[in-house]
Amino acid sequence: MSDHMRTALVTGASSGFGKLICIALARQGYRVVATMRDLQRRDELIREAEAAGVASRIDPFRVDVTDGRTIAEAVDYANARYGGIGVLVNNAGFAVGGFVEEVPEEGWRAQMETHFFGVVAMTRAVLPGMRERRDGTIVMIGSLSGRLAFPGYGAYAASKFALEGFGESLRHEMSP
Repeated sequence: MSDHMRTALVTGASSGFGKLICIALARQGYRVVATMRDLQRRDELIREAEAAGVASRIDPFRVDVTDGRTIAEAVDYANARYGGIGVLVNNAGFAVGGFVEEVPEEGWRAQMETHFFGVVAMTRAVLPGMRERRDGTIVMIGSLSGRLAFPGYGAYAASKFALEGFGESLRHEMSP
């Protein structure tokens, strides 16, 4: 398998699913560019990767998916160091809770910036290389809330519903 296909970029890698995904991919032989907003939070990931014997395959890198400059830096870094990105895992996220009329507009915007616009920006940044190589995988971490909304999580559900639509459209566009 070529170098770029053995390189994965994972967003939201400092905790939760992102951390677990990084370690699982490293165990499968991938080099993982493990991105997170705050590199100070990489210690737990590295500690668990060391315990799993895969720390040498994990490469922490600072990315804020709401900041296009950091996205471009990460993609440029992975392309230069590893020859491209074969797998993108769009995992970064958080949940804004509260009833619709109680969540401030900034909360709604932050939720959409991360879960939707951040995913669009990350995806658009890796697509040219994948399209040129005619190969690659993009994983979007969705949620049941992307298909069924619950009270008190309107902003979260709206962002995940948007992600579902984006992913479905992208799948059709990339199938050729």
